[in-house]
Amino acid sequence: MKFDDLIGRMLAHGVSQGAITVAQGGKFQHGFFSAAFSVGAEVYTGKINSNAGKVAASSVVGGTASVLGGGKFANGAVTGAYVMMFNFMMHQKQTKYRIEFFNDSDEALRAMQDYTKKTGNEIAGVSATHGEESGIVVWYHDDNTPNGSHIEYMEENVTGTRYVRDGLNKYILGDQHYHTHGAWNQMQTVSPQDIATQAIWSKPLNILYNKRIWMLQYNSKRNNYYYERTKIKY
Repeated sequence: MKFDDLIGRMLAHGVSQGAITVAQGGKFQHGFFSAAFSVGAEVYTGKINSNAGKVAASSVVGGTASVLGGGKFANGAVTGAYVMMFNFMMHQKQTKYRIEFFNDSDEALRAMQDYTKKTGNEIAGVSATHGEESGIVVWYHDDNTPNGSHIEYMEENVTGTRYVRDGLNKYILGDQHYHTHGAWNQMQTVSPQDIATQAIWSKPLNILYNKRIWMLQYNSKRNNYYYERTKIKY
């Protein structure tokens, strides 16, 4: 997430919760500090594996911020928990996609190929970690077509770490990108989108076909791209 975006979210939630606190008979700054600091600390609290741990950590941040602003710890703790439980969960629900995390990579790749067989649309997934678990995150997007799939993720401004959220769960994305092609008779055809995706991802682009991974390669002599079959089966 970019720094400017983070500051904007902190201000927006701070002002909103400050107004709510005033309406409830409290002081604006108490609600403002609790909500704003809870959003700001999400960069760190979001890395906690347990959902309950995320909420607890956000409560402590909100309570501490409230005390620093002259309010009560308990009131700020409630605000912090509210921000974590509802803000990020509701944000995910408003998107046009859902994600699924598979800690079994072979299962993820089979699910992707099955999806394309059933719908005729492309689908994409990226290697990911969640705490100590590793696997693949798959995007089921409303805008998937036979000629295009979608992934959506956020990026930390300082570290450049790419991640995606599912409610309170945060998945750190790796460097392996997998996708299918909706047109099965053109499975090994390289599209301009494939070349662009590989350039953006800065890593080899993998396509799934016939229960095997194929990798996008470049032939410098012929100046063309092609998919090369690997030995990796799933």
